[in-house]
Amino acid sequence: MLMTIIFFTALTLVIYHILLFPLILIISNMLSRPESSPELSKNNLPTVALLISARNEEKNIGEKLENSLEIDYPADKLRIIVLANGCTDRTVEICKGYADKGIDVFEFGEIGKLQSQNNGVQMVDSEIVVFSDANTPYNKEAIRYLVSHFSDRSIGVVSGRHLYVNLDKATGATEGAYWNKIEYTMKKAESGTGGLIGANGAIYAVRRDLYIPPSSGDVMEDMYGPLLIAIKGHRTVYEPNAIASEHAEDTFAKEYRRKEMVVHRTANSIFFHYPWMLNPFKTGRIALLLWSHKILRWFTPILLGIVLLISIIRLISSNGSTRDWVVFTGATGFGFLATLGRGLGMEKPVPVLSHAWYLLMMFKAATFGLYKAVAKGGVSVWDHQR
Repeated sequence: MLMTIIFFTALTLVIYHILLFPLILIISNMLSRPESSPELSKNNLPTVALLISARNEEKNIGEKLENSLEIDYPADKLRIIVLANGCTDRTVEICKGYADKGIDVFEFGEIGKLQSQNNGVQMVDSEIVVFSDANTPYNKEAIRYLVSHFSDRSIGVVSGRHLYVNLDKATGATEGAYWNKIEYTMKKAESGTGGLIGANGAIYAVRRDLYIPPSSGDVMEDMYGPLLIAIKGHRTVYEPNAIASEHAEDTFAKEYRRKEMVVHRTANSIFFHYPWMLNPFKTGRIALLLWSHKILRWFTPILLGIVLLISIIRLISSNGSTRDWVVFTGATGFGFLATLGRGLGMEKPVPVLSHAWYLLMMFKAATFGLYKAVAKGGVSVWDHQR
């Protein structure tokens, strides 16, 4: 009896996270007033500081700076700054070559992305701060689209759209299927029903006077900075017309390490720095979204493992039913297809198979990321895999 209760509890939570929660969110958004992008203003534009975080980005920084100079925004109201976080390559040297074009570089030691951003915000006086990464070029109108929302005083943060573009590669195809479609739909619905629970670190804007430095350097800055502002009563909205383009990592192994680190940092942040955010009596809607969108995503592989383990135990003890055979057969079949997807999907995308491997990789990253969050604590300095 106890195993049956555990089995159906775990299965119900998985079904809620994967199917019911997205459906509830999308329907709620459809029933609410549609949210559209404000008209792009050409007058009374706020001053903007574009802060580009860079750590050993000599291969990307030149292209990013050229792209930033092409952004459609008045030059006298846009300040472009590179936050060099403990760079040991030619990143700073390349940036200084753009000094005559008005681009500044702030050099910091190996203090981590969050602390360098905190320092950067304190060193500028612009009304709006836009956070960016060194490997994500923007479309020309991106900053105009971001700042257009700030005419509404209830909005404190605006997140742009993160778009994967190398869809001809296996890693790009699988990342694109998730981020360009599924996560895009979820963020639009989440924004339309009251606001996002985080922003995209490659492209988001904040009112400088609302910026709250997170309490520790090892938190995930693009999630908890906007959350702290939201808890103060300001919304975080999604602007899909402001686009940051990125190439996925060239191998699944690198994508796995990146995903594991993201879960590691984010889970450590919520469990050890901001656990009170999970209390619905304190944060209301934010707590519900965190549980439904983030926490259950991390625990889905563990919950599925519980379902599979109970089915195997029942089958071994000769108490198995058709339900247990379905679970066992489905799990082993999926694992077989995912393994094929790993082998075939390294060079070019294979429909279904490479996506099965990608899903299995996400499950593994979530499990080990959670383990490291608990066993090893946080991490401030994160070397990218590129």
